[in-house]
Amino acid sequence: MVKRRQLWSGSKADFAPDGSLHPVWLMAGDIDETQRARLELHLPSKNIMRCSLGSFHNAPFESKAILRMEPDLGLMSCFEPATRWTMPQSKTRQIAVIRPSDGILVAEQQNQRRTCYQREAIILDATEETTFIATGVSRFDCFVLSADADPRNIVSINGIERIGQDNGALIVLGHYAAALMRGLLPMDSPVLASLATDYMRSLVSAMIDVTRLTPHAPGKRINKTQPNLIAIKADIEVRLAQKDLSLTSFATARSVTVRHLQKLFD
Repeated sequence: MVKRRQLWSGSKADFAPDGSLHPVWLMAGDIDETQRARLELHLPSKNIMRCSLGSFHNAPFESKAILRMEPDLGLMSCFEPATRWTMPQSKTRQIAVIRPSDGILVAEQQNQRRTCYQREAIILDATEETTFIATGVSRFDCFVLSADADPRNIVSINGIERIGQDNGALIVLGHYAAALMRGLLPMDSPVLASLATDYMRSLVSAMIDVTRLTPHAPGKRINKTQPNLIAIKADIEVRLAQKDLSLTSFATARSVTVRHLQKLFD
């Protein structure tokens, strides 16, 4: 069960003794059947491991359901979160990347306040109490990095920072995490799981560096096409298993024309 009002805690779900990664679906026990049926539509697979979340009042963001990994990689997707939730100070050093799939997210920490929109992200030092105010958000995607997983302290942040949706490292992190959570990447050993965590930690460090360096490069025009191309390539990799994948269907799914996709790859 997820401990009360913590952003992240260890799960007691059973998982394979060989250390291979598995997605786990946790659903609150105190929701009605209509909510339950709606949440089931988000399951990445019918064969996914299932566990009880207990009461949603004790879950991160008071979410009604959570998709995460076992063993723990610090990844989770929180479905139907509360409109307001306060996360207490973490007793251990934790850095969290929180990305709303839609709507608006406001994070407040002492005298700091940051607002982000869908596909943007907020990254914060979880050792400070943080209040989250969500408007029209149906899902949060999160990556929580503990100090134990970052012994060289390559991810450094004080307070809260906003990460723009065109940040290439954020785009790659989002698609890589989605592939892991859907079981599309073969992670069948502790070594591969460790490499996956190292890779995601490096992406977090990169997204912070890009955010801090961009404002200090006056006169340099940012190439908006490049982040889009990174996102599209990552999305294609995630969708490769789909039998009906085609240029036309992919363009339709992303609300662009086939010609627009062709120009990106010219």
